[in-house]
Amino acid sequence: MLRATPGLAVALAVGAVVVAVGMRAMTEPLLGDRVPFIFLFPAVLFAAWFGGRLSGFTTVVLGAIGTWWIFPLQRHDSLLAYVAGLILFVMVSVTMIELVLAMRRAETRALRTQLRLDAVLEYAPLVVFLKDLDGRYLLVNHTFAELAGKRVDQIVGKDDRALFGDAVAKQFADEDRRLLERGQPEQFEEAFEYEGKPMTFLTSKFLLRDVDGTPIALCGIANDITDRKHAEAELKDADRRKDEFLAVLAHELRNPLAPIRLGLEMLRGKPDELSATRAMDIMGRQLAHLVRLIDDLLDVSRISRGKLELRREPVLLDDVLRSAIETAKPLVDQAGHTLDVHLEAEPVLLDADLTRLAQVLSNLVANASKYTPRGGRIEVRTERTADEVAIAVHDTGVGIDPEHLQHVFEMFAQLPSDKTDSGLGIGLALARRLVELHGGRIEARSPGKGRGSTFVVHLPIAATSLDVPQARPLPVATHEGAVRVLVADDNVDARDTLAMYLEGLGHDVRLAADGVEALRVAGEHDPDVAVIDIGMPGLDGYQVAAELRARGSRALLIALTGWGQPEDRRRSREAGFDHHLVKPVQPATLVKLLETRGHAA
Repeated sequence: MLRATPGLAVALAVGAVVVAVGMRAMTEPLLGDRVPFIFLFPAVLFAAWFGGRLSGFTTVVLGAIGTWWIFPLQRHDSLLAYVAGLILFVMVSVTMIELVLAMRRAETRALRTQLRLDAVLEYAPLVVFLKDLDGRYLLVNHTFAELAGKRVDQIVGKDDRALFGDAVAKQFADEDRRLLERGQPEQFEEAFEYEGKPMTFLTSKFLLRDVDGTPIALCGIANDITDRKHAEAELKDADRRKDEFLAVLAHELRNPLAPIRLGLEMLRGKPDELSATRAMDIMGRQLAHLVRLIDDLLDVSRISRGKLELRREPVLLDDVLRSAIETAKPLVDQAGHTLDVHLEAEPVLLDADLTRLAQVLSNLVANASKYTPRGGRIEVRTERTADEVAIAVHDTGVGIDPEHLQHVFEMFAQLPSDKTDSGLGIGLALARRLVELHGGRIEARSPGKGRGSTFVVHLPIAATSLDVPQARPLPVATHEGAVRVLVADDNVDARDTLAMYLEGLGHDVRLAADGVEALRVAGEHDPDVAVIDIGMPGLDGYQVAAELRARGSRALLIALTGWGQPEDRRRSREAGFDHHLVKPVQPATLVKLLETRGHAA
């Protein structure tokens, strides 16, 4: 409705009255003084339609005055007839004004409703369409046209066959036929391929009926759930891989536990020295395998939470490779493989964490050994370019199918293999992340099944201005004199075995089962070294260390615990510990620390 200002409303009324009265005056020779208000009715309609109530009533008043002016009272047969005509004119005009205003309000409401509907259809993220009973589209929204890659006018009037092809059209036609037969709203999950792209929609369809209930059209609202379906598939795949991982983890943990248990039984039977040595060697290797599994799992956890910290320093690539090969060489020798190493003639300097990079490369060599039939060949070769170095680990093993190459670095990925010890599927994922943390990249290549594999690590070369630090000499080991050692741990077996081991080396060992007892024993015997567990009842290891330092103790404090996160190490330092060792500790590491204190004594 036109929202006219009062001035505009009056102007419209004046103009309408002038035109109406003028036309009546022009027709006076024909009509005489009959029907003096005949041309005012259209004027009232015009004014009310375009100017509203004020304009309409102003037209009535001005029209009555204008008619009186053109047709004076003395020209009428009687005053009564004129007044009756005037009253009739006013009543009819008022009715007309109210009808016009009601029509304009209805028109405005209809227009607003149409605009809202158009806006919903235009901007709704859902696909909306209307088809006739022959399957031709009568209406589609912008979302439909966008997904179809066409304009709206290119879709309206066409059917599914013309838009989507025979196969999809048949699927939609079957759904439409089912809807018409049942007559009730239906919901369909529609999976199809359009222009080479798989798509899935959740579509609700219902019938549009005439006033007598006869179906006249078919309406549909469809939600694109393609991404949701992909996410569901990925979640199912992740759940499957999780189950496989747990099964493999149980297998990997049981494998080393079996020889450890048998080795213990052998030692209980007091075997000869050769058998006992072999049993202990086996148990040591299997224990090292368990430690590696746990370390890998902890590394994965740290990486996923962004907590893995690199201790970067200038290192030589030769040193990294030497450490990696020393770690993997026993596996290579055990499998009877030939290992060839070809290094650059010139030293290559890296800004890296030597331990972590050696972990990556030893993992690649170990994998090559594992997936290469006995007596195969493994080659490690380095190649330097202007700003990076490539380390390639090539094997003559089982190879990788091309379709699996893109998945080898995924967490918990298990490629098809006839091997029963294929591992947890985290080694390569961990390797890729460690390489990326060093600013590098890693790639896998293989000509195919049975044709070997090559893994290439690309690393940036450090600036030549970096100085390679000299290796710090290890503390001088000595057995001169025993040291007094306090071992505090609430785990009885861990405490007693460590005490027996240290006593066997000639040290004077005292034991404590909790934090309170540890402080008491330390007060009585003043230890040179205190090996303290963190998670003890009463007072934990942090509190014990802090109290010992507060008492002025100069003992070498060693935290020996299963907690090995950076936060745990930070708290150890703050509490006063000199070293933080994670269980199970390498005995040689602990011995070196004790021997250093013994040498100082």
